Amino acid sequence: MAAKRVITDYNATAGIYDKRYAAEQETKIGFITYRLRPGLGALVLDVGCGTGRLLERLKGGPFCVGIDPSIGMLREVKRKGCGADVILADAEHIPIKSGMADYVFSVSVLQLLDEPAVGAREILRVLKGGGWIGVSALLKSFTGEALKALFGIADGEAYESETMKDAFVIAQKR
Repeated sequence: MAAKRVITDYNATAGIYDKRYAAEQETKIGFITYRLRPGLGALVLDVGCGTGRLLERLKGGPFCVGIDPSIGMLREVKRKGCGADVILADAEHIPIKSGMADYVFSVSVLQLLDEPAVGAREILRVLKGGGWIGVSALLKSFTGEALKALFGIADGEAYESETMKDAFVIAQKR
């Protein structure tokens, strides 16, 4: 039920979202993409892509698909012309075949889900063996170690940043 309210809120604020949160989102995206750099030929999914800031950063590189439950946010992605395909869907029901993605990114999304564990399972389901995840969630909801546990990751890197207000996990699917 909370997810429906979140979608309504994001639809209503899509046009001004970047004005409010661009700097904050760019810092988080930069943190992740500094550590994970998908090359040409890679399939990248951005789960909860919002207005497409991560997709813009990767433009001209890998094949990118943005997934978001907010039609308003996806309209912003298309308006920007970042060259990514978009899918109207939520993180708990990703309409992609299992094992298709080389990289899955999800920035500050998991704490918005009704069932974060379902979202984590979906992210891992669509990721191919040997693929990489770069995820974050608000620190008020998850620590880095809690994110690793949510994804069932024993190794990988976990970070927490008070400045960015997020916990991060960078890990390879075995």
